[in-house]
Amino acid sequence: TPLKTAAAAAGNSGGRGWRSRRTNQDEVALDIEQGDEEDAGLLTAERRERLSVMEYERKMNEAIIEQTDQEIQKTQRALSEIAEMMQDLSTMVHEQGVMIENIESSVTESAHQTELGVLELRSAQEHAKSARSKLCCIAGICVVVVAVAVILVVVGVKFF
Repeated sequence: TPLKTAAAAAGNSGGRGWRSRRTNQDEVALDIEQGDEEDAGLLTAERRERLSVMEYERKMNEAIIEQTDQEIQKTQRALSEIAEMMQDLSTMVHEQGVMIENIESSVTESAHQTELGVLELRSAQEHAKSARSKLCCIAGICVVVVAVAVILVVVGVKFF
């Protein structure tokens, strides 16, 4: 057994590497029964060390998985918020589109009404000019009638 212990320490056990050594409990029990107690002790220590490393790796993997899961959930929440903002933005754009169409319609109607108002003002200006000339004619006729009446009164007074 001292030869096997030295071979195990050197990493060689009967031509097999230490990683390929028997590791399950039945084989360890068989080694003990065969009087290979030192090898069995090494196997048990190696197994405990590997189990310890595996447990550490499992805990690390669980921590990494938990962290990754939290990051995924955070990303999902952020994407949900972005989707909600995009939906709100779409709604606002649609509402503003309707308002812009209403404003455009109002501006078009205002422009049309302004053109009609300009036509009405031109018509009123022409009527005002026509009315002024008629007023001047009527005023001229009135002046003539008054002048004739005054003349008649003055001439008629002299004849009496």
